[in-house]
Amino acid sequence: MSGTASAGARTDRQGWRYVSPALLWTFAFFAVPFALMALTSLRGESGEAAGASWTLANYTEFFARPHLRQALWNSIQITSTVTAISIVIAWPFAWILAVRVPERWQRLALLLAIVPFWTSYVVRSYAWLLVLAKNGILNKALLGTGLIGAPLEIASTRIATVTGFVHFFVMLLTLTIYANLRQLSPNYARAAADLGAGPLATFRHVLLPLTLPGVMVGAFLTFVLCIGDYITPEILGGGNEIVGPPAGIDAVAADGDLAAAVLARRGRRDRLVPGRLLGVGGDRILQVEDEGVGRDRLGLLQGVQKGQWRGQNCGRRPRPRTPCPHRASAVRLRRPDRRR
Repeated sequence: MSGTASAGARTDRQGWRYVSPALLWTFAFFAVPFALMALTSLRGESGEAAGASWTLANYTEFFARPHLRQALWNSIQITSTVTAISIVIAWPFAWILAVRVPERWQRLALLLAIVPFWTSYVVRSYAWLLVLAKNGILNKALLGTGLIGAPLEIASTRIATVTGFVHFFVMLLTLTIYANLRQLSPNYARAAADLGAGPLATFRHVLLPLTLPGVMVGAFLTFVLCIGDYITPEILGGGNEIVGPPAGIDAVAADGDLAAAVLARRGRRDRLVPGRLLGVGGDRILQVEDEGVGRDRLGLLQGVQKGQWRGQNCGRRPRPRTPCPHRASAVRLRRPDRRR
């Protein structure tokens, strides 16, 4: 017994030795920064240390601003929808890869499924815009088949944003569920079938509960990555709906911390440069030049705070009465002037 116990303890120590580098990395670069950020959010406006003046004034001020509450609610709605749709699509796809595809072809099938995601995130966003635009591939196909009589308004809407997000994150869920399914013995499904369970009952009572860890991990990663993304709502959503990250950037700018706002906007603009280059060649297809698209959000939020904005969040944003002094073009594709 003592030999068995010592062997088990040795195995445990060896396991901790393998896991400790990842745990230390996560603690140093995730847990500690997150804790510092939480403490900073509890500081008073005077900049005193967190322990000297604990306050919830920052959170009270956040929820007191209607546009910030609406931005948070929009982000939660979009992220929850994307996560649910991705799970529905990813589970059957992962099951096909793990069960139906022969084992000798599974690596090739996974490679073929992942290769399209080697393309730049921004380029893929603009590719979806080419598909969903009013004069894009989808509308042309539907008009050509006679299924619709007029082009559908899909681009610069929440539907376009959700479509792009689902395409970007569905493979993340697929890989986590696939890894779970590969660890399951096929005897579970065979035993359920011998006991009289049909395919649906086997899925509900056997396969789904056993793959819930992979589903939860993939859903958590999808939720976190989606709720913090600002590229897709800007490109596919056309900036017509206030979501969390852009609203946070503009709230910083509106509060006067222009240095932080400029750095944040510069990072966003730098990520959009490849898409702008792609858009130069696709402007005839996109046809998204519009006064509401690409307009600086600072003027919008100033108008919201002053009660000058009465439009709906899901529609086109009217120009505030007070013109914005900062004319930044975030996602505007201009058609070259050919009259010269």
